[in-house]
Amino acid sequence: MQDRNFDDLAAKFARKIYGSLKGQVRQAVIWRDLMAAAGSHLQADLEAVMGIGSRPLRVLDLGGGLGQFSIRLAALGHTVTYNDISARMVDEAQCQAKLAGCFETINWQPGSYQSIVTQADIGQHRYDLILAHAMIEWLAEPHQLIAQVGPLLSSNGLLSLSYYNRHGWEYRNLLRGNFNLLERPYQNQEGSLTPLHAFTYEQITQWLTAAGLNVSSSTGIRVFCDYTREQRGGLSNSEAVVAKELEYSTQQPYKWLGRYIHLLAGSTADAC
Repeated sequence: MQDRNFDDLAAKFARKIYGSLKGQVRQAVIWRDLMAAAGSHLQADLEAVMGIGSRPLRVLDLGGGLGQFSIRLAALGHTVTYNDISARMVDEAQCQAKLAGCFETINWQPGSYQSIVTQADIGQHRYDLILAHAMIEWLAEPHQLIAQVGPLLSSNGLLSLSYYNRHGWEYRNLLRGNFNLLERPYQNQEGSLTPLHAFTYEQITQWLTAAGLNVSSSTGIRVFCDYTREQRGGLSNSEAVVAKELEYSTQQPYKWLGRYIHLLAGSTADAC
């Protein structure tokens, strides 16, 4: 098994994920979470994201896809390093960055994420914010990601990690009557957009703890809109759907049914 490269499905991925309501919800939830983190131990740094602070954030965007977060942060004046293994994704992200007028300010690092984290001089490359969104579930050895990026965080840095939720996958198949899928080990279909792996919160937090990281917030991404089949009532209004997804993404028990879970994690020592 190899890390998934989306060169072959870049257009489909951009259309069905980034260019759809799914992508809108994901970006809205994650950005809201980053803004809320301004009240945490990273307040002085993340205030800069909102234009209040004076020092730019040092950001590493791993598996950055079409570069929405890289572009948004770079446009606000932050020092951003973008990475993705897919050359087609990189090309499209660079096109979008040129349109946004921030191509020159982003440090473009195409290739595997391992080429970034294993070659970095930890003493010289510390990041205030590391983004790894919808990436870990596509890796051949997912357990290595958190262990490798942890040392690259600054003393009060944050890891923004989203992962494919095993409970969300199970719940969706229960609703659709796909009981046969639940009776055998999880696997994706070749060429599909179903990830290679699905994780539980306990599994992810075990890896975070081993890396000396502590979860400061957890939210669900797409806690209901992926489960609906009829677009009636408020479901026919994308703005209303995003607003309700934001509202319920932080509430028990709904957030744990998200198709993805978004975690913010920082140093255990800092959290104490």
